[in-house]
Amino acid sequence: MKRSSDLLEMVGLLERKDQKVQAYSNGMKQRLILAMALIHEPELLFLDEPTSGLDVQSTQMILSLLRDLNKQGTTIFLTTHNMEEANRLCHRVGIIHGGKMVAIDAPEKLKTAIDRVHKIEVSFDREVPGDALAGLGSVIEVSRAGDKWQITTQNKDATIRSLVTFSQQNGAAIVTLNTLAPSLDEAFLRLTQEAKP
Repeated sequence: MKRSSDLLEMVGLLERKDQKVQAYSNGMKQRLILAMALIHEPELLFLDEPTSGLDVQSTQMILSLLRDLNKQGTTIFLTTHNMEEANRLCHRVGIIHGGKMVAIDAPEKLKTAIDRVHKIEVSFDREVPGDALAGLGSVIEVSRAGDKWQITTQNKDATIRSLVTFSQQNGAAIVTLNTLAPSLDEAFLRLTQEAKP
């Protein structure tokens, strides 16, 4: 009985323990299902889209619980279509297409493996000409994105150093400088397209 109460408290349902489940919201039902799955303290847990259709608060609670369980030693296999969720939760991601595993690796490795070129986003405290940025070493393409420049390069380290030198030589302070990695969504799309039969 203590384990049940502890789990209900962990998923935020202890105060609702006497209420019929039919009156629970979808988020509450998902949290109850998770508590039920944990009753026997599994070392291995399989979850199929545990946050699908949930509100932000319930989603965050479940994700936090899953992180804690994993830190405590539970191995979790998570099936999800939400690539951002997989990116934030998983140490390794397997991408399945047409019933076959087309890739498996750490999320960051999957993202960087799909592109051999890199994108850098930079803004300055004053207007700078795009053609000057295009002339920097390793730059493939320069395009405007609002008040920022997006630079496509083959060597992000060399280009970042060139941008710092450019800003110093031209008296244009860098306001923001970000490297833009491909998203896990982009990696998923590219890898499944490449794996077409």
